[in-house]
Amino acid sequence: ETDSRGRFAVEGLHPGEYNVSVLRYRDRGNPTDPFIQSFKVEIADQPQNIVEFEITAGGVSGTVNGIHNNEKTLVVLIPGDIEDREMSFERFRELKSKVAYETEVQPKGAYRLMNVDAGIYTAFAVSYPVTADYDEDTFAGLRYTSETIEVSPARTFIMDFDLE
Repeated sequence: ETDSRGRFAVEGLHPGEYNVSVLRYRDRGNPTDPFIQSFKVEIADQPQNIVEFEITAGGVSGTVNGIHNNEKTLVVLIPGDIEDREMSFERFRELKSKVAYETEVQPKGAYRLMNVDAGIYTAFAVSYPVTADYDEDTFAGLRYTSETIEVSPARTFIMDFDLE
């Protein structure tokens, strides 16, 4: 656990390379939605090693409401604020090629994207029939919604979507 300035100490480490994971909870008493970022640290053979971490990534999590049976639902992030969000089949294929982060939504609607570089994104919740695979038939059954979001370092942006 860190002190009020984010510092901590670990004693008795032998020289070598270690993986360190930094966890931050939105609510210390309710660790259900942690932010996690991992670092590699090399400890030298000296009395004291000072290592500083800079958290550069954030996360996005929430719920997608309105999922139907026999649909696959994804949440995707595309860098930048996309102004033209109207979908044609060609536009769908173009945007698909620009996806930076993607996660499949759980059956009850929950999703989580971690280690997302800080910045502005257009977040899409996309749902389509499981019987098709990104073709004209899929597009005919495609349902989506989108929002522009800003991901901050060491923060989890909470974003709920409604596909109804």
